[in-house]
Amino acid sequence: LVSGELVASLHDDFEGKTPRAVKQKLAAQVGVSRFRQRLFWEDGSEIRNDHVFAAGFVKLQLVKLEYWPSDGEEYRKMMR
Repeated sequence: LVSGELVASLHDDFEGKTPRAVKQKLAAQVGVSRFRQRLFWEDGSEIRNDHVFAAGFVKLQLVKLEYWPSDGEEYRKMMR
């Protein structure tokens, strides 16, 4: 579900940093590991993990992914 609510506000300087650094900072605020986060620009395009942020204010959208544990059959397939 898309809520449109503000879930976090970071006032750190992320110039020269990647989305990984932003996700790590967000993880503490939103309680979701960086592996379950996706960042998007305001236009809806996903921010690639190799992006490097420039200086200045940036408004992003965060999508928190649900966690679905694998069942026994899926686990066995992965381990083959």
